[in-house]
Amino acid sequence: MNTPHTAPNASRPDLLDAATLSQLGGIELIAREVVEGFLMGLHRSPHRGFSAEFAELRAYQAGDDLRYIDWRMFGRSDRYYVKQFEEETNLRAHLLVDVSKSMGWSSDPGVLPPKLWYAKHLAASLALILLRQGDSVGMAAFHDIIVERVRARGGRRQWTELTHHLAALEASEGTSAERAIRDLAIRLKRRG
Repeated sequence: MNTPHTAPNASRPDLLDAATLSQLGGIELIAREVVEGFLMGLHRSPHRGFSAEFAELRAYQAGDDLRYIDWRMFGRSDRYYVKQFEEETNLRAHLLVDVSKSMGWSSDPGVLPPKLWYAKHLAASLALILLRQGDSVGMAAFHDIIVERVRARGGRRQWTELTHHLAALEASEGTSAERAIRDLAIRLKRRG
């Protein structure tokens, strides 16, 4: 079990103890911005589709599915309208972990863990929540540059890979978050 007094073991993939894992079970993260993707999921998409959440009506066009005609609107206006719904999609999240020298600092060395310990646990918690709701998660560790990167994927194997990488991270070098984030943004494909 990981407590504030013990650092996680790099050979052990479970950064989070059983109590923490169970507390994270009911939490969902939902994107506040529109997410573009092709998988069905929890997050609003900029595309209109036919799912459970009604979005708007639009004028009928030849070839539209007759099942989605709003007959009440037809009765009122004598024109055909088609119901459109919010399409939902999955999120591809990228967690950034600062591994600069300052992350090795602790306000009470020997009693409290360094800042990096908290960053690893926060990243592991966020990854678990996102993976449980079917989203893809990746991770990049940086100081002046990106020193380690795990591509965004979903599934149980991704959780194991992420926690192994997180557990092995150590604080070193200076930091330039702006440069590292810009570098990562260039590497990532635009999606949301």
